[in-house]
Amino acid sequence: MTTSRFSLDSRYFPNISPRAFYSPHDLAVHMRADAIDLMRLGDQNYRLRWLEDRLPILVHEYQHSVDHLGTVAGRKLLDSLLSALFGLSQKLRGGPRELPRMIAYHDLQRRFYRKAYFTEFRPDYRSAGPGRPRWRWSTSIGTGFDSEGRLNENDPILFVRFTDEDQKVLVSRQPLTAAALFETRAVYAEIDHDARTVAGKGEGSPEWKKFNLRQQEMFYDQSLTLYSAPAHIVASQAGITDPIDAYRLAAKAAGIVLNLTPELELDCELPKRFAGEALGRARRLQEILDLGYIFAALAVSAPKYEGDDDAWLNGALAKVGLPSSEYILDAACKYLSLPTSNEPGDLMQIYLNAVSAGIGNFQRLRGSYGLLDFEHMTKCGTNYGPMALPHVVLANDALAASLMPVISLVDQRTMSNASRLLHDHLDEFLDACR
Repeated sequence: MTTSRFSLDSRYFPNISPRAFYSPHDLAVHMRADAIDLMRLGDQNYRLRWLEDRLPILVHEYQHSVDHLGTVAGRKLLDSLLSALFGLSQKLRGGPRELPRMIAYHDLQRRFYRKAYFTEFRPDYRSAGPGRPRWRWSTSIGTGFDSEGRLNENDPILFVRFTDEDQKVLVSRQPLTAAALFETRAVYAEIDHDARTVAGKGEGSPEWKKFNLRQQEMFYDQSLTLYSAPAHIVASQAGITDPIDAYRLAAKAAGIVLNLTPELELDCELPKRFAGEALGRARRLQEILDLGYIFAALAVSAPKYEGDDDAWLNGALAKVGLPSSEYILDAACKYLSLPTSNEPGDLMQIYLNAVSAGIGNFQRLRGSYGLLDFEHMTKCGTNYGPMALPHVVLANDALAASLMPVISLVDQRTMSNASRLLHDHLDEFLDACR
């Protein structure tokens, strides 16, 4: 399989790390520091041990695949990818007229993540003493920039700002984007599996103590607010002290927000209640159905949590003028059941397979708001578990084939080559435009 540089993945999709990442360009999970003995894949015990050793982080990446292919927001990325690849195919045939499709995909991903310029944190920050630091969060609404470097009021951005109350210093400023919602869901899927694994050791065990310490450190790591910002908002507003509970509720709320279809309307008075002086920008965020804005509005409007996840979430939805979670998921199911792109080209069958995997996962995981939690992962291979999971690319381009693949092995090679070409040509085209 041809090696790709994955420069676009690192710039415009969350969770790029040396250990593992999901690529929205070739639809595979990549763990390039890991290896598997391909000669022993027929040994069921060996395969199970290999998976168990990596399961929490694999589930994190699998969740990204589930959300990419099986949410309304993810489908828009998939449709734009198909369009960009069609534009690239026309360029390779000598026709440059479709190149704007590649730029449109580039810009969609940039807005999805907003990492390079807009995320800030204090590198030397340390909490004042032992125990949990006292972080206060607030929201602000800034803007992006136009092609001449001027503020663009048509491109507002919702930020979450974290301040250490004891030291009175800014800890971080994190754009609340669709990528942050993706990441919160993946973190919950990961820690849910991790927690179930260490729970068997007992709450007084070294493994359990290490797990709890690791979760607290991540929750209050100023460089990782992409992962934790939605959970922080939910924790404070819902009155939750356990990070796992905060991540779970934030992940379920994010699952609703990521599945809002275009015809749904929020309370027209919501910007006045939410934004204060930045009313015009808040109205623009609501007009474009900005997912970070909607999530924040939900979390801020939510009632105190009293032990019922569904009641908490539906209470929040009612406050912002949205229908029930069941209504929203019904509409999303209808939207996702049919292809939403009709691009010509050689990749349409791969797209249709990805669409089928996405709606299949949506329907099977609907009870958990699309979360690939421990309960659903234990039911892999049945009608109560995920329908499809991506292949995993390992060291030296070895491929650990999925037993429930999103696309075939032949199609995986096609997508890997297409991803490499897209990266190379889009990088070159952007450099030429500059």
